[in-house]
Amino acid sequence: MPPRRIWVKPSGAVIAPALPPKLSQRTPTLLDLWLKLEPHLLARLAGGLYLCLLFPLVVAYWLVPGRRAKEWLLLLGSLAFIYRFVEPVAAIMLPLVGLLLYALAGTRPGRLRAGVLTACLAAFYLWTMSGGLLAFLGSLPDTWIPILRRFFLPTGLLVQGGERTFFMVFIPLRCISYLWDLHWGKTTRRGLRPFLSWVLFFPMVPGAPFLWHEAFMQQADKPTLPRLDQVLVGLRRVLTGFALITVSYVLPLFHPMGRLLTPLAYSPGEMWASAYWWLGRFFLTVCGQADFNIGWAALFGYQLPENMDRPLRQSNMLEFWRRWNVMVGQFLKTYVYIPLGGNRKGETRTTLNYLAAMLVCGFWHGVHPAFALWGVLHGGSLAVSRWWHRRLGDQVVARVGVLPAKLAGWALTVSFVALTFTLLYAGSAGRSFSVCLQILLRMLALS
Repeated sequence: MPPRRIWVKPSGAVIAPALPPKLSQRTPTLLDLWLKLEPHLLARLAGGLYLCLLFPLVVAYWLVPGRRAKEWLLLLGSLAFIYRFVEPVAAIMLPLVGLLLYALAGTRPGRLRAGVLTACLAAFYLWTMSGGLLAFLGSLPDTWIPILRRFFLPTGLLVQGGERTFFMVFIPLRCISYLWDLHWGKTTRRGLRPFLSWVLFFPMVPGAPFLWHEAFMQQADKPTLPRLDQVLVGLRRVLTGFALITVSYVLPLFHPMGRLLTPLAYSPGEMWASAYWWLGRFFLTVCGQADFNIGWAALFGYQLPENMDRPLRQSNMLEFWRRWNVMVGQFLKTYVYIPLGGNRKGETRTTLNYLAAMLVCGFWHGVHPAFALWGVLHGGSLAVSRWWHRRLGDQVVARVGVLPAKLAGWALTVSFVALTFTLLYAGSAGRSFSVCLQILLRMLALS
């Protein structure tokens, strides 16, 4: 059965065709539960086109002789993957962004040029995340660009699971890192084809982890076919990622996480249960995507770093952010926190740097006041965690013992993450800032 398509008008209104009345008049069956799954998951499970496209690409990459032929095959295969499984609009936008960045960055951009290009990338990203790109494409008349509207616009406006799918989430981080690595001399400008291969390499497009430019080029300069054990590990990671993503999309069938969006209708205990449930689903999704990307990259002979290192087992926020979404944490530390001074200029400046870095992370999730509040809360939690371990941590451990202190720290850390991540859920669902505040107050039993 084909997936239900949900369309978005330029104004942002969602139009979803209702299920036939007969489905709601009879006893729910397994098929009814199946129909509640997200459309893109059903498409992947039902059609098998996902695996049919990628595995022949892997085999062809192994068989094609020569480095240049492998680069072209991987480049064209990545474009086909992006068009079919990420966003058709991305098949045009990403090469254009790569070409512009390659042309404007030059061999070694100065501080002013790198700063201006960074500001332009950030502005374009925020405009895209706020719906500006979709609204612009929706406003184009048919007489102007009929090919774009016919082949790219409709599927580009397709919404997966009620949430807009943006292909630009991790691309700006990689582009900004490339600019400043060139400026600092950490990498060098290569040819256009290797650069586009880095931008479009399909395991790094949908999400993290990914390789910084120099790390990718070091592997691309000496391409090697994976050994049998690497192939088996890659297949295991692909299947593990597929299983985790599948479980994450099945979880909402067993618990109504939507109650987080109506805080006044439920008790604080019910809200906390939904928050923990959603955090578990989000964790499985990110881990599944990481396994998926690492596995596919391994089949092509590339080694991606780990992106999730048991973050929910940590007992303080500093360790949590060292292990949760490692690539984003590295970006914030290398390109925001340290350039602002890091922890080298006193406690007050360190706190402000934490707040600035996490505020950037909040706006990276989207343009919404709830995301900004989320960034401020997590920046503050990093400062409090640092102060606690520098001033009181050893004294508390000496009084209560190591195990009780770690258990208490773990409970507080996971609860704080579950509490604040509800802001991401509510903001992504389009709820107003007042509703997001009501969610926090309700969970804290203050409303």
